[in-house]
Amino acid sequence: MYLVCGEVLYDFFQDGPATNAAARYDARIGGSPFNVAMGLARLGAETALLTGISFDMFGERIQANLSEEGIAQWAVVRKPNPTTLSFVGLDAQGSPSYAFIGNDASDRSIEIDDLPIIPDTVKGLHFGSFSLVTPPTSTTLFTLLERERNRFISLDPNVRPTVEPDMSVWESKITAILPLADLVKVSREDIEMLYPHADPMVIARRWLNEGPRLLIVSDGGNEAIGMTRDMERRVPVEPVDIVDTVGAGDTFMATLLFLLGQSGNPSSSLDRLDAAGLDRILRICSHAASLTCTRMGADLPRLGELEAIIATS
Repeated sequence: MYLVCGEVLYDFFQDGPATNAAARYDARIGGSPFNVAMGLARLGAETALLTGISFDMFGERIQANLSEEGIAQWAVVRKPNPTTLSFVGLDAQGSPSYAFIGNDASDRSIEIDDLPIIPDTVKGLHFGSFSLVTPPTSTTLFTLLERERNRFISLDPNVRPTVEPDMSVWESKITAILPLADLVKVSREDIEMLYPHADPMVIARRWLNEGPRLLIVSDGGNEAIGMTRDMERRVPVEPVDIVDTVGAGDTFMATLLFLLGQSGNPSSSLDRLDAAGLDRILRICSHAASLTCTRMGADLPRLGELEAIIATS
């Protein structure tokens, strides 16, 4: 089982043209950690979510959706605080920009006393996005990280400058987590936001030397790059007709965790990883992410949609 830790919210996508006076929106449950948990569950992996969920109408729908998706709720903390709302705009290439309404929201309000006892069935913990930088949840999650550092730990920073514009805050949190992480997946865009005047691959290799056993850089629709201390592999991304790129990185992350966890122990899977195995992982994860890009929003694939490429890769 994986325990995914972080935010869950409602994304509001503009639906059709808007005027100064009115706009129509299509609302969908989202948030990077939620998407990763959903993606894992859809692939058949046992998954739980550690997050704060409001008692408001959005929170009630979120809790019901967790049940529908098969995501375990033993680590969910119910809060009187409101649900985070995110308004999503898309550019001509389908890349999203976000505006968040979430001060003092339920997913940002997890206290150390809210942390559950983690059962032995949990083999890996995944962390990501703005929950890393919004206290008190950020402090609580770091406490959990240190407490559970002997388990498999994965990280996807998924930087959101509209939540925390100070990149030094993101950098300090990420730098503190790197020595505790076995696996880091990061987009080239995230690295460029954090270090606008540096070569992203130089930063990625520096991060690798600070702790992770596997570091993967996703470079949009170009390529996926996987690095360990012994090898570096690059796999091109297949071209697709893009509707939008919302959830593509989360799909990559969920698929990656699923593949590493198929043996029952993701840490052991990393121990056995060779060049051919890393190429295979990069191909399958890139294919899954591309599939999400062909449909609106974070509509992550189910196992049946990936069985062919898993079998032939």
